[in-house]
Amino acid sequence: EEGEEAEEEAEGQRAPMTAIVVVGATGNQGAAVLQHLFAYAQDKKEEGLKLYAVSRDVAGARAMQISTVFAGVQTLQADMENQESLRAAFSKPREDGAKEVRVFVVTTPCLMSGGMVIDPVKETIVGCAMVDALKEASVDHAVFSSVANCDKDNSPECVKSKKPIEDHLKKSGLSYTILRPVTMVEVWDRVHPITSGRVCGMVNGSVSMQWVSTMDVGAVAALSLLDPASRRGETIDLCGDVTTGDEVAQAVSKMRGGEKFTYGVAWVTRIVVWLFASLLFDERVRFPLEGGFKADTKPLEKISASYPACFKRQGPLTYARILLSGGMDKKRLPMSGGVGKALLQLVAGIAFVICACYYLLPSSVFEDLKR
Repeated sequence: EEGEEAEEEAEGQRAPMTAIVVVGATGNQGAAVLQHLFAYAQDKKEEGLKLYAVSRDVAGARAMQISTVFAGVQTLQADMENQESLRAAFSKPREDGAKEVRVFVVTTPCLMSGGMVIDPVKETIVGCAMVDALKEASVDHAVFSSVANCDKDNSPECVKSKKPIEDHLKKSGLSYTILRPVTMVEVWDRVHPITSGRVCGMVNGSVSMQWVSTMDVGAVAALSLLDPASRRGETIDLCGDVTTGDEVAQAVSKMRGGEKFTYGVAWVTRIVVWLFASLLFDERVRFPLEGGFKADTKPLEKISASYPACFKRQGPLTYARILLSGGMDKKRLPMSGGVGKALLQLVAGIAFVICACYYLLPSSVFEDLKR
């Protein structure tokens, strides 16, 4: 009996005192959060900290990479659209012996059709259900990544959809921290990659926009999870840079030793989005043209100035710093333009004319054409 008691006591001592669960660990923000948590745990040799990564498909290639890249991180299966699976995932650390459980959560309006359809209403429903799952699992602290200016009337629907989730979290009685990032550079750069001599975007080059790096979002989220008391009950804007498309083109020219880069509007993409994705057009074109995000830049400046050494940087990641970290000063860039792009522009132009005629000309004109 004494041997069994000693064994149970040893197991209790080995059990992690604190568990942190990262939802969306294979996505942009979740992966950044996990990366910073793992770096901190390795640097501080935090034996009392156990990390969990939540993924919808634990057998998928990206989820399988987690255990390879982040040794010791346990992957849990849960679907954002399934409240019971989320509750089970949030409860698992406690079953494993954790005394305290903290969770990073993020939502997306792209839940339907494998992420190809934007549905802000569904995002709100799913986000509120996620908060309910947190409460049911008696989570000790939650960090929710929302979005800047979600409480403003002129914000896009896929921005305002996060405000009800924030309100639901605040009313839940849970300990929380809410982060409000602006447009993320890395996500935008994948949609509009920089090509030889050209920087593209959805709006005019003189339009000023606010930016933040997913890495800074991950860093601040990680710190808020590691030390909940320091930011408990706070709602924090995250903005690392304010710049225009023309200024980005000038910065790239300087990085590449004087190679000339100009900024231009990606008209093909803009027209296609206008025709077939009104919510996305509202977010990527209408909103920036009307002033865009107006987030406070001071919180990130203050927090990033005292990043721990294991994060390997100080200060917010500006647009230029992000490009440099990706090798923009040296890497070979794809050629811009070409016959293929010209054909696409032609097709888009024809589609634009047809749709414009359909919406602007009287119906009698089309009846005459049919006859």
